[in-house]
Amino acid sequence: MFRSEILDIIGDIAYLKVLNLSRNNLIGGIPSTIRNLLHIESVDLSWNQLTGPIPQRNAELCGFPLAKNCENPQAPQ
Repeated sequence: MFRSEILDIIGDIAYLKVLNLSRNNLIGGIPSTIRNLLHIESVDLSWNQLTGPIPQRNAELCGFPLAKNCENPQAPQ
């Protein structure tokens, strides 16, 4: 089975809006460069073997497993 990590270069994709890397057997941490994705609207990294914190550029991120609910930002997940 092939395993790979998310490369730091991911943060260089300037106008990326949707990032779906689900079910890719990814391992390791989520690169801090993901914070550079200023136009990102959706990220799906589910069904991988990623570890460590989710880098955030600010409190705009929401949805499971984060604490902020997207439909009602005041309500916890």
